[in-house]
Amino acid sequence: MPFAVSLLLLAPAGLLTGCGSDDQDNDAATTETDTDTDSDADTDADTDSDTDTDSDTDTDSDTDSDSQALFDQLIDVTDPAQGDLRCYASGDPWLAQAADPASVAQVTISGLVVDFESNNVVPEATVEVFLGDEVSGTPDLTLISDQEGQVSGELQTCAPFTVRTTTDPATADNPTQDTLEPHRALGVGASTQTVSFSSVSEATFTVLQALLGISPDPATGVLMGGLHDCSGGPVEGGQLIVRLEDGYVTGQEIRYFVDEFPHRDQPYTSADGLWMAMVIPPGRATVEAWMVTEEGGKPVLMASTTLDVAADTMHLTQLHIGHDDGFVLDEDCL
Repeated sequence: MPFAVSLLLLAPAGLLTGCGSDDQDNDAATTETDTDTDSDADTDADTDSDTDTDSDTDTDSDTDSDSQALFDQLIDVTDPAQGDLRCYASGDPWLAQAADPASVAQVTISGLVVDFESNNVVPEATVEVFLGDEVSGTPDLTLISDQEGQVSGELQTCAPFTVRTTTDPATADNPTQDTLEPHRALGVGASTQTVSFSSVSEATFTVLQALLGISPDPATGVLMGGLHDCSGGPVEGGQLIVRLEDGYVTGQEIRYFVDEFPHRDQPYTSADGLWMAMVIPPGRATVEAWMVTEEGGKPVLMASTTLDVAADTMHLTQLHIGHDDGFVLDEDCL
C-alpha cells in the first residue's frame, strides 16, 4: 500500500485564643498554657510545612526524573544527521520571519479536497479555516466541497492559517477521520490560487497505526509530518519527542518511515524525513526534533513546532530546521 503524500515534501494558619477568667492565677496559668499550646501548634505547623515542602520537592523530583527517563528512552541517536543544517546552530535564537506588507493580499482560492493516501477527490467535505494559526471559536472561513471535491473562497497570501477537514460519517461513501493541517500559508502568486486540502480516511488512520503496532485510542490524537532541512529537503537522523505544558507526554509512541512506508524498527527519520507521533492527549503540544550535528556529539534541539491537538484526529504538521513554530514562508513573501 503506497503512503506517498505530497504535503510532506503542532492552609491558612489557624489562631488559638484562650478563655478569660476572674481568677488572676487562673489567667496566668491559662496564658502560660496558651503560650505552650501556641508553641506546640507552631512546631506542628512548622513540621507540617516542612513535610509539605518535602512532599512537593519529592513530587517535582519524581516528575523531573520521569521526564528525563522518557527523554533518554526516545532521544538516543548517535549518528550525525544528514541534510542541509547550515542555516542554524543549536542554542542560537530561532529563525524569525516577517512577511513584507506588500506581499499580503486577498486572493481567490480554487481548492480541491483530496484523500491523503489515494489522492482521490473527497466530495461533501467541510473545510474550516482558522486564521492566526490556532483552532478556537468559530472558523473564519467554512467551505463545502462539491461532488468533484472542489471548493472556492478567499484567503490572504503570506499569512498563517490552520485547516480542519471533516465529513459526515452518516453520508460519506468513504468515512474520514477529522484532519487538521496547522501552519499553512499561501505564497505570492496569481489573483486566483490553486490549493489542496488533505482528508484522511478512517481506514488509513487505523491501518497506519496498526502497521506500527499501535491500537487506536479515540481519546488521543495522532501527529504525522516531515522533518525538513534548511533547503526544504528531508533530514535523515532526527528523533522526535512531544511535550505538553507540564512536561513530556507519558506513553507517547514515536515511529518513523522508510521509503515513505511506516516502519516499526526504524530508530530515527530515514532519508524520507517522515515521522509519526501517536497516543498524544488533547491540548497545546510542542513537537521537538533532536539530532547529532557533529561526529561524536550529543543530540541537540534543532527544530520544533507547536499545535493544538484534538482527540481522535489526524494532525498533518511539519518541522523545519531553525524554526520553533513549524511555519515557513515562501521567499516571495519576505
